[in-house]
Amino acid sequence: MATKPVISVKCPCCTSVLEVNTQKERVISYRKGRHLKEDAKDGEDMMDVALRNHVESKDRDADKFIKAQDNLKNERSRLDELFEQAKDKAKDVDDDPNDPFKGGKIWD
Repeated sequence: MATKPVISVKCPCCTSVLEVNTQKERVISYRKGRHLKEDAKDGEDMMDVALRNHVESKDRDADKFIKAQDNLKNERSRLDELFEQAKDKAKDVDDDPNDPFKGGKIWD
């Protein structure tokens, strides 16, 4: 079984994430993880911080999903418009089957 070319490794101490290229055996990116102690407001419990982070993450994901759906709808309408333009252009072509230079037969 082939290994993945890039894997993510999460540090259990600081929750930083390293992206490692397994073929080149090199770290290709690094990003700092979320720290509950740093995100906590005054007097807030760690479970409340984790729950708030989770809800914020879900909201961000929902927003990204809605944006992707809108982009897909826009792309669909754009492609439908291009298809209609191509259909209209194809209707305007004068097809004479005896004239090989106007889209008709080239060989018998």
